[in-house]
Amino acid sequence: MAPPPSSSLPLPYSEDVKPLIDQHLLALSKSHPSLLQKTATFTHNDGRSVTLLQSDGTVPMVFQNVTYNIPVLIWLTETYPRNPPLVFVNPTRDMVIRRSHPFVNQSGLVWIPYLEDWVFPSSNLVDLARDLSSYFGIDPPLYSLPRPNPNPNFMEAWFSAQAVVRRRGEEEVSRGMQEEKEGLECSLFMVSYYFFVFVSFMFLGFFIL
Repeated sequence: MAPPPSSSLPLPYSEDVKPLIDQHLLALSKSHPSLLQKTATFTHNDGRSVTLLQSDGTVPMVFQNVTYNIPVLIWLTETYPRNPPLVFVNPTRDMVIRRSHPFVNQSGLVWIPYLEDWVFPSSNLVDLARDLSSYFGIDPPLYSLPRPNPNPNFMEAWFSAQAVVRRRGEEEVSRGMQEEKEGLECSLFMVSYYFFVFVSFMFLGFFIL
């Protein structure tokens, strides 16, 4: 789907460059369909908020003969296209930005030579996206967090511990039943003893009478 023309939106771009912005976005949507064009609120470092055009999606990266998709955000700032856009890698929850990366800082801001050497009006978003793919392929800025896998040794120890707990529980039940049995035998002995004494007295009383 083609991006909406910037001239139809209340955006902070100069009227004389809005047609060029539309050309850049249309060309980018054709060359990189994975980058979706939209508007979003951008907050500057000084706290100012402004609605800007944004390309949100992924750019392909080939690393060790395998193609990966790197999530990025490309913000067209108020002075675009006279000045370069702001580019950020946008890691998902299971991704982390590599520390000490030569082109990406820990906030995700990307700074490659193409952005540094931006020339108006020839520089454009399509060439930028291609350069991002190239530089990311040389030195990937993101890596995936390892998924937690149960440690076999830990699981074995856990099952062993469960078996010990279960065995101890059975022993406690057995011990409790033994104690209960001994208590019942003691009570039965006392009842039998008193019954014997009672019968003896009754028997002696019968003969005395």
